[in-house]
Amino acid sequence: MKWFLGARLVICGRNQERLQAVHAELRGADHVMQECDFAQSEGIAPWLKAVCKEVSALKGPTYCAAVQATRPIQAINTQLVDPAPLQNLRAAVELARPLRL
Repeated sequence: MKWFLGARLVICGRNQERLQAVHAELRGADHVMQECDFAQSEGIAPWLKAVCKEVSALKGPTYCAAVQATRPIQAINTQLVDPAPLQNLRAAVELARPLRL
């Protein structure tokens, strides 16, 4: 939506094929595509610092990734549910930590 908002986007994800598909749908030519697996939380802060060096400071970071498991309710148990909120929170914290807002 660069033509409308004037934004340069940095999109990221762990699936290169889906990431490329989303990148191809963006209007404008200067958006940045970066691969990063937020499940590997120890790599998020260094990755984000490298991205900021490449594209300059981020002006409107938005985090909208999440781990989820789609299962019939009968198949859901605590071993499946317990790790998801912690992993989602850890990724959000690790993304926010290196930012100087």
